[in-house]
Amino acid sequence: MTRAGEIVGTFAYASPEQIRSAPVSPASDVFSLGSVLAFAATGRGPFDSSTVPAIVHRIVSEPPRLAGLVDGDSLHSLITACLDKDPALRPSTADILRQVSVTGPAPDPPVGRRVVLWGGIAAAATAVALPTFLLRPDRRTKDSSKGGPTPTSSSPARDVTKPVGQLSGHSSGVNCLAFSPDGRTLASGSSDTTVRLWNVASGRTVATLKGHTSDVMALVFSPDGSTLYTGSLDRTLRSWDVRTHAQKEVVLSGSGEFQGVTALAISPDGKTLAAGKESGIELLTPATGESSATLDGHAGSLEDLAFSPDGKRLASVAADSRGVLLRSTDTGRLVKTFSVDREDSCSGVMFSPDGKVLAGVGNGIRMWDLDTGSLTSTLTDHHEFLMAAAYRPGKAVIAGSGSDPVEDPGGPLGRSVSLWDVSTGRVTATLTGVAPDSKGLICQIGTLAFSPDGKTLAAGLGAFGSADSIQLWAFP
Repeated sequence: MTRAGEIVGTFAYASPEQIRSAPVSPASDVFSLGSVLAFAATGRGPFDSSTVPAIVHRIVSEPPRLAGLVDGDSLHSLITACLDKDPALRPSTADILRQVSVTGPAPDPPVGRRVVLWGGIAAAATAVALPTFLLRPDRRTKDSSKGGPTPTSSSPARDVTKPVGQLSGHSSGVNCLAFSPDGRTLASGSSDTTVRLWNVASGRTVATLKGHTSDVMALVFSPDGSTLYTGSLDRTLRSWDVRTHAQKEVVLSGSGEFQGVTALAISPDGKTLAAGKESGIELLTPATGESSATLDGHAGSLEDLAFSPDGKRLASVAADSRGVLLRSTDTGRLVKTFSVDREDSCSGVMFSPDGKVLAGVGNGIRMWDLDTGSLTSTLTDHHEFLMAAAYRPGKAVIAGSGSDPVEDPGGPLGRSVSLWDVSTGRVTATLTGVAPDSKGLICQIGTLAFSPDGKTLAAGLGAFGSADSIQLWAFP
């Protein structure tokens, strides 16, 4: 029903694996069924938002919103099971039929949960049989790739720059990138369950690290570059010897409702490793793997973590619209909450190189003064929702990226990166990646990383229905 190169239905009903360009199975249709049932029962989609990037973000990272259903009742439980992020944990169609075929007295009044449920199943069948649209490779994408990158604006403030290289090898979405401290190696984590180490100078794969059994969502090098830490939806945090490429140990492992390690950060002195798992943060000692503290405060899965340059503060964002939480690393206590609008969410967080500004990435880049706690500015561009951002070392520049809007699929927007001058808040250039060569339509850049010298920018460019590529831009 779903196959590589196509996404059937609207994005509001797509499964996480479809969005990540991971292999699909009948479990993807079960996820779509859960979305339709939720809409039939509540009148709203479980991941509704005003923009496609925000919908994509919620499907991949946030729990479904099922307001109006009673937590724990049969319908709520069924929909929640169908919408599990892990395809292996979703019920089979036989399981679903067994649950909805339980006999019992007809509800009174006549429009009850069983009626809503069966109505939802009928609606789901209609949605699958008669999709609202079928996304296929777009000729405009192919034409633009032949003619080179297409500027998004004729404004002289935007200099469209081509990437200097592409790194291909992952068979599915690239979720995270990190340069080694010496800048010679780039690490990439993918939904194909592998981590690749690339020689930046040659563009060749140095090693493929295998051991994870699900999507690799986060990675970070130790400050001395000897160890790489990786977190995955397989519920493990692993460490690897960068020189020998051997796995050193499983630092953290979980079970039950623990859905995986989704964010990582390491302190500048290398003595504390922060791991985001579910809505909590585990502080670990890398040398021993022992946990020194568990921090809570978020209500959704962790999206990003960042230590301040002096290592005294830890910032975190999650899929919960609670904004950015700032903690003391000495005590673990919450120091400050930087709030966002109720319907907004942050996908990333970072400190300025001097440690004076905290930036939250999402609907623009919000810049907070850490001394006063006040919002000083919000950087915006042509993206409706920013999925990744990074400071350029040594320069007052921030790079940010997002996704195609639904009204312009296949255009250059989803494969573009904006560069802001932090001092003026203006976009000074737009970098546009090479279009996918075949299958994808909607594009997005979901992860960015600058080399330590600031001369290379790496971006994980994904196209729904096509394997991702890593694109590189060079700066003088």
